[in-house]
Amino acid sequence: MLVYTTQRIVKIPSRLLAITYYIIVFAVILYIGGYALGYSKAYQRRTQLDSVVVTKVKGVIRTDYSDKELAIPNPEFYRRVWDATDAVIHELGSGGFFILTNVIITSNQTRGLCPEDQNVEGAQCTMDKDCIIGRYLKLGNGLMTGKCITSDKNIKVRTCQVDSWCPIEQSRPPLNGITPLLLGTQDFTVLVKNSIEFPEFGVAYQRRNILESATNTYLQKCLYHPKTDPYCPTIRIGDIVNFANENYNNVGLTGAVFSIQINWDCSFDWGKTMKDCLPKYSFSRKDNPKAILSPGFNFRSAIYHEENRRTLTRNIGLKFIIEVEGEGRKFDSTKFILAIGASMGLFAVVCYLTSFELTFSTMSHPMTVIFVFN
Repeated sequence: MLVYTTQRIVKIPSRLLAITYYIIVFAVILYIGGYALGYSKAYQRRTQLDSVVVTKVKGVIRTDYSDKELAIPNPEFYRRVWDATDAVIHELGSGGFFILTNVIITSNQTRGLCPEDQNVEGAQCTMDKDCIIGRYLKLGNGLMTGKCITSDKNIKVRTCQVDSWCPIEQSRPPLNGITPLLLGTQDFTVLVKNSIEFPEFGVAYQRRNILESATNTYLQKCLYHPKTDPYCPTIRIGDIVNFANENYNNVGLTGAVFSIQINWDCSFDWGKTMKDCLPKYSFSRKDNPKAILSPGFNFRSAIYHEENRRTLTRNIGLKFIIEVEGEGRKFDSTKFILAIGASMGLFAVVCYLTSFELTFSTMSHPMTVIFVFN
């Protein structure tokens, strides 16, 4: 025979149990409405974005310093006009870029024999046998020839002769290393063009960081500021450094690595569309500003004038990395049902906790326990 049974309902006149029960019920309701559905939005389907970034840097400066101010050999190489083509290197694919802030130029190098830099560990010598033929020092500039000769920078010092590009690379920065040569690049601007899409939501869910209402006049005149113009895609280079709590003069001397973060946190509930999905920018320094050994960022490049003559340049500057992250969220009926179902299961905990309280509160009243369970 088929039988349907129900649980027995017992009414217990206990103020403590009633208060405990309703507090737990209220806590569960608060969790479901406040956290599960309100804060964490468990009813939404989430998807990561696809992104591509293109940057365009604009600016021009003149480094018109006197010979005395430059205080360096061949000062004429440092006096010139620098535009974005001269001072900027774009990284294809990543959207990142590099801006030159300081240079050390060694002009008219040719292949030949010359004394090694006296500051290189192991380069100084007293006699020829200290210079092993064919030996290369880890931080050296060439291969030893086996001769110990007078340094071309200090006649009181003798160094090993090397087979290298001569003269050896200059290490003394312009302007006595007090100010970066291209300090004016802080007034350069970068236009950041970021295109995103949420492919799981369909082709309609895509946009750029340039607002639909923007005009050519606006793009030419606007300048990003987190309070006055937070959606302008044109950012002043010096402002990026300032927003990262760094000083342009200091980082320009040694170079540094900065990050431009673009965050897209987009919810498409309550009639919101991609027009309501707007970016947020933030800036930070990525390398260690307290590094003592080999600080900053630099690299070398050469311009070859002919087969056996070149100009070597040590490029010191700021590398900018573009990082884009974010997610899209929208209502999903399946997620909503699962969230409600999982949350309703919490009400079973209310009965267990109340029964637990009942057990402990009635230990000193055995007659009450008998009454309830009989």
